[in-house]
Amino acid sequence: MSINTQVEIPQALFLKARQVRARYGDVSHMWLVRRQKDSGFPSPTILGGIRFWKLSDLERWETDQKAAPKVRAYNLSTSAAGNLAEGADGSIKARESIS
Repeated sequence: MSINTQVEIPQALFLKARQVRARYGDVSHMWLVRRQKDSGFPSPTILGGIRFWKLSDLERWETDQKAAPKVRAYNLSTSAAGNLAEGADGSIKARESIS
């Protein structure tokens, strides 16, 4: 009498750099390099000189991005024309229209 026991081993899905770039809208190689420098972006696993990202890590990063507060990247002190200002409501307007 033999007992047929099958154990399911969950397999992690890994994506190559090209697949990761396609996942985010066919972004450039440089976009991916910059994301790798971000502290929150998942680090790849390198096997045989090829970078692989764990899909579950990317999905977690995406969820974190959706939950993160939006940060305004525009710096008024360095505006090219110097004629922009922030209104009382937080909007960016031409300086002469701010009251």
